[in-house]
Amino acid sequence: MIRRLQYIAVFFVLLMMMTGCSSRVKPASIRGYAEKGIRIIVVMPVKAPKVDPKVARLMRDRILETLYFKGYPRIPLGLVDGTLAKVYDKVPDSGVDIPPQAVRTLLNADAVLYVTVHELRTSTAWLYAATIMSATFELRDGKTGETIWKAQPQNVERSFDVTTQRLERTVYQVLEPALQALVEQALQGLPEGPDTVK
Repeated sequence: MIRRLQYIAVFFVLLMMMTGCSSRVKPASIRGYAEKGIRIIVVMPVKAPKVDPKVARLMRDRILETLYFKGYPRIPLGLVDGTLAKVYDKVPDSGVDIPPQAVRTLLNADAVLYVTVHELRTSTAWLYAATIMSATFELRDGKTGETIWKAQPQNVERSFDVTTQRLERTVYQVLEPALQALVEQALQGLPEGPDTVK
């Protein structure tokens, strides 16, 4: 009887492993997206007035890298900022809204990605901390200015430690992976780009 139960348990474990390995994530799709021929996506500076500018820049870097691994060409952020700064009085970092049609004219963009951070804070209690973040990602057509795709991800990273000092260090260590998780959560809903390796 015990031997029989062991065989059944092994069978179910093998079955679960096989189905887990064979299942693939279905690529995201947006009606009419393929017809738009979107290849060049310009990532605008992240609007985050209440967040450390270094964190906003880090998030923008993560967005650029994630788009690249989804099959979109990497458009250097320095090139984007330098080109826009020649035409506009203020560096876009200051939160100036630049229309997608203008970005298309200056940088030959098919689409422009605007990101706004709504919340990025850490809530602490005795030996526990939660890093809470939320943002809006909006992809707009370079020709028409219409919104093609939008996501509003939220992420909470929880940390525990034995002392308050160690917990504070842990919170800083969690920030970068938490940002990456938020970016991936948002961009998983964007269809893969034309340069995706199959």
